[in-house]
Amino acid sequence: KEVSLPKDYTPKDLVSIPKEIKTTKFICIKKDMVGSLQKMFEDAQVDNITLAVSSGFRSAERQSILYKALILLKGEKAKDRIAEPLHSEHQLGTTIDITGKSINYLGANDKFNLTVEDLWLRENAYKYGFVLSYPKDKESVTGYDYEPWHYRFVGVAIAKEIFDGAMSVEEYFIP
Repeated sequence: KEVSLPKDYTPKDLVSIPKEIKTTKFICIKKDMVGSLQKMFEDAQVDNITLAVSSGFRSAERQSILYKALILLKGEKAKDRIAEPLHSEHQLGTTIDITGKSINYLGANDKFNLTVEDLWLRENAYKYGFVLSYPKDKESVTGYDYEPWHYRFVGVAIAKEIFDGAMSVEEYFIP
């Protein structure tokens, strides 16, 4: 929430998510996370868990539109739910919102909490390099409400450290 990206920042290696990975629309992410995401979705499917990506990279312009709309809808309280433009992890290209079949693939929705998909991700996402960005009981650290759908790719080694230490991304990167 406190760290800003440069105004002209756009990741150089964005790719569209391949059709083998279920999405709810056309979504881009950084190329180096595609293999890990695909393996995670495949392994979830083996466990009868059907995941989908509902959001990925967002430009500063797109984030601005979403931010302004949520502020109009919910007022100042929305600032605990959505990042200002140039402050969103989505602008890094390494963050995705995940949804599942059990909630009919609703995107960024509190109904995702405690679904079979959510519970599977809590136990397994780190094995593929993904961590929950805004964990429950870390709101005072992250500055954002708990979002069980919002995952950031940090690589397997860092994800394991964050998982094992029950940390937030902020606690790991900004001790």
